[in-house]
Amino acid sequence: MIHSELAIAKDNGIKNDYRVNFELVNSKAYHDKFVGLTEHKALDEALYKQAAKMLEHRSGTEYEDIAMLDARTGKFIVGNDKASGDIKFKCGLRDEQIEKLNSSGKNFEILHNHPSSSIPSTDDIKWLFKRDKAIGSTIICHNGSIYSLRKIKALSNPDEVIDTVYNKIKEIYPSWSKEQVEYVTVKEIINRLEHSGHIKYIFK
Repeated sequence: MIHSELAIAKDNGIKNDYRVNFELVNSKAYHDKFVGLTEHKALDEALYKQAAKMLEHRSGTEYEDIAMLDARTGKFIVGNDKASGDIKFKCGLRDEQIEKLNSSGKNFEILHNHPSSSIPSTDDIKWLFKRDKAIGSTIICHNGSIYSLRKIKALSNPDEVIDTVYNKIKEIYPSWSKEQVEYVTVKEIINRLEHSGHIKYIFK
């Protein structure tokens, strides 16, 4: 069980649709969402503390931070919290950060925030499998929800799987917006990957 003081996130005062639910995030109930989230208590603790930092940093904005944490110890390996300008609702590592991540040789957990409190994206699923050393992807939402994708076994063709489902949904519902197609695609892919034993999907 995680045993530590609550990691209090400070409210920056911005009031809009992307404001973090600080009442929940600063509560024991939020703290407890991370208990048993992964196979390692140290990683659970580190994810909780890093989540508080990310949410404090990005409250009231449309920007995302990303961090890669050692899958066993929770130690921070590399991250990017510099998204700005037109880089909204997406995140990633710079080339030198990718090189540092790869050279570490560590299995790692991916952590990032979703300002609109949306479900995992097709990119979240894709990069979980395209990064061989990634053992899981945790998405923290500004409303206090948490989504976690636990990788159970490798998937050799994530691009093909995603494109096939996306194009099928788009063909069936030609009038739908890109966002609607993306949402249904993600739900379908997660359902398939759960049934095939590739992932464990957690929502808290």
